[in-house]
Amino acid sequence: MRLLVLGAGGSLGELIHAQAQARFPGTVIAGYRGPGATSGDVTSRFVDAANADSLRRAFRGIDCVISAVPQRSPVVQRVCAEQGIPSVDVSADYDIALRARKEVAPDSAPQVVCAGQAPGVTGLMALELYQATSGPVRVGFLIADRARSGATGVADMLRAVQDAEDVSWFCYAGLGRRTAARLRTDESALMRQPLPLEVVVAFEKDAVNRAVMGLRAARMLSLLTRPGVARRLARPRQHPHDEAILLTAVSGEERLVVRSESDYLGTACAAVTFARMACRTTARGVLHPGDMTTLEQVVREIPEALSRVSGPAPDHPCG
Repeated sequence: MRLLVLGAGGSLGELIHAQAQARFPGTVIAGYRGPGATSGDVTSRFVDAANADSLRRAFRGIDCVISAVPQRSPVVQRVCAEQGIPSVDVSADYDIALRARKEVAPDSAPQVVCAGQAPGVTGLMALELYQATSGPVRVGFLIADRARSGATGVADMLRAVQDAEDVSWFCYAGLGRRTAARLRTDESALMRQPLPLEVVVAFEKDAVNRAVMGLRAARMLSLLTRPGVARRLARPRQHPHDEAILLTAVSGEERLVVRSESDYLGTACAAVTFARMACRTTARGVLHPGDMTTLEQVVREIPEALSRVSGPAPDHPCG
């Protein structure tokens, strides 16, 4: 399988490229827009992800594409569908994902969207619990203090918190109660089996949460999403195994916990796994990961990045 990673020059794209190389050595091409990317290079290609003609040239001889670049329109999905190439997009931009569903033919090669850790793995967790309880599901995403991040990731997360529905609290398994923002999420709308889903996000230290939520109340978080500021807040060089990310899903009396070594590592490993699955699935068109796989299958594929514990929720909500 010849795999092209779009945005391989960014913090997340670089990690996706490394994980893909580890799984498919000698068959992965880095696609990025920069002076080191040339069309004749066997390991990298110049790609302007906003330009359909540039994408068509870059996709020659490619079997699957992983995209880690922001888009203003779903051009990557449109060109991949036109060329009959499966793709996986790790972006959390629901508007682009929903537009792709409208613009890409339902019988096209699979175009997997929102295929990272959150959204992505969060949706797989929610689907598993919903199938067990038939009740509403809340998924809490906890960000570690030393989490690796890029400027785009920092800006996206702060923007999501600023635009959150409201602020309440959530109990994370083994860590207790944290102030959390309930995100505006359309992840359920992307699934072929929609379900009542809420996603909340919090930082490991509640003092950080209170500071962030205070800035949100003052509508000042947008100042931190500016490229120069977000770049200063980014932490691209942290060792990924220092970052422990925790995902906790609760529905009725059932609780499901997934631990990830890091947000970026979990997303990178999940993206590569989804890419392999996209090349094998019989599902067509624009897909959520839950349309072609399950949480159990994904965790089995990448035990180095994700581990899970499930069982009844404790009597005490923060147990």
